[in-house]
Amino acid sequence: LFEKAFEPIQREALLDFDGFSTPVIKGISILHKIGLTSISDNANLPPYIDFCERMLGEGNLKIRVNHWPDLNDGIEKAIEIRERFRGNDKFSVVGLKLFIDGVLSNRTAWLLEGYSDAPEETGYPVNDIEELTQWTLNADREGFQVITHAIGDRGVREILDVYERAAKENGKRDSRHRIEHGELIHPEDQVRFAQLGVIPSMTPMHCATSAPNMYLPVRIGSDREAYAYAWRDLMDAGARLCFGTDHPTLSIEQPEPLKQLFHAVTRIPPDDPGLQPWRPEQAVTIEEAIRCYTLEPAYAEFK
Repeated sequence: LFEKAFEPIQREALLDFDGFSTPVIKGISILHKIGLTSISDNANLPPYIDFCERMLGEGNLKIRVNHWPDLNDGIEKAIEIRERFRGNDKFSVVGLKLFIDGVLSNRTAWLLEGYSDAPEETGYPVNDIEELTQWTLNADREGFQVITHAIGDRGVREILDVYERAAKENGKRDSRHRIEHGELIHPEDQVRFAQLGVIPSMTPMHCATSAPNMYLPVRIGSDREAYAYAWRDLMDAGARLCFGTDHPTLSIEQPEPLKQLFHAVTRIPPDDPGLQPWRPEQAVTIEEAIRCYTLEPAYAEFK
C-alpha cells in the first residue's frame, strides 16, 4: 500500500495499551545497554498519550521521548498535548510531523525530473501543497518546530520554500524546522539549509541498504548519484547535520550504533564490508559522525 493508502486500516486499529508496560520497560532497558537515552516518535493513536502519561506517573518512562503529533491532525490538538506535558523533562512536544512525498524505492518520492528507470514518473506530493503551506504557517506562528518527511529533490525544494515563507510572514526565529531523510537534495538547495536554519535529519543506514547494490542507482541514474545522501556537502555548506535510525525501518532493539558509525565514516554497508565505498566523498569523519548521532540530535530536540 503506497503512502496514504494505509490510513483507513490504521484508523480501524483500536489498540489496548494495558499490556504494553512490560515490553516497553524491557525495550528501554535494551536501549540503555547500547547507550541510547532519547527517542523521537510519531505514534498518534490517542490512547498512546495516556499510556505514556501513566508510564511517567509510575516512574517507568526512563528515557526521553520527543513526541511528534501529526500536524495535519490539527494545531489545536497539538497545542493541547504540548501544554499537557509542558516542563516535563522526559516527555516533550516541540515539533509536529508532516509528509510531503514518499520514497525512492517505489517511485513515490517527488523529483524535479523523471526517474531514470521510468522517465514518465516524477513521484508526487502526498498532501496538497497549499494546505501543507497553511498548516506550516499556522504551526510556525504558534511556536512549533515543523518536521517534514521529504526524500526527493523536488519535495525538499518545496518544503524549503514553505519554511522560507514562514520566516518572512511570521518573522524569523530559532525555529529549527527539520527535513527528515533528504535523500536527494539538489546542489542549489543544499546551501539553503544553513541560510534558513533548517536541520537536515538524515539516516545513514538508509544509504547502506539502498546503495550501491540495491535500487538507488537504478532509480536516479549516475548524474544524480552525486548529490544523494550528501552529508559532506551539507556540512561544508554550514548545515547542522543530524543523524538517526528511522525505526521501524531499522529494528529499535538492534540499532547497533557502531555499525551506523562505520557506514557514516566509510560509506560501506557494515554487513558487507568487502564492497567498495559508495560515493566516499560524501563521508564524514568519526568525530563528525559521533557528533551527528549525539549533540546534533539534542540540538534538534531543543535539549
